[in-house]
Amino acid sequence: MAIVANYLNAAIAEGLAERQAARDEEAEEATATDENEKKAAKLLAEADAEAGRGARPRGTGTAGPGGMRRRTSGGGGQRGGARR
Repeated sequence: MAIVANYLNAAIAEGLAERQAARDEEAEEATATDENEKKAAKLLAEADAEAGRGARPRGTGTAGPGGMRRRTSGGGGQRGGARR
């Protein structure tokens, strides 16, 4: 009878230890998530402040009214004569 009681006691202790370890991991993940959210909020605030200062919006360059030029696989225009 004592052997069974000791076995159950050890199993319960092991289960409680695993449960505590899982809680500790969840607490660490929650802390990391909070830190990431704070960093994201800071970056957004900086971006908003930069936009408010009259910073040049992205995508407008010196390429004309169409914005930035893109490379295509079409081969471009013809130079120096007609195709055969």
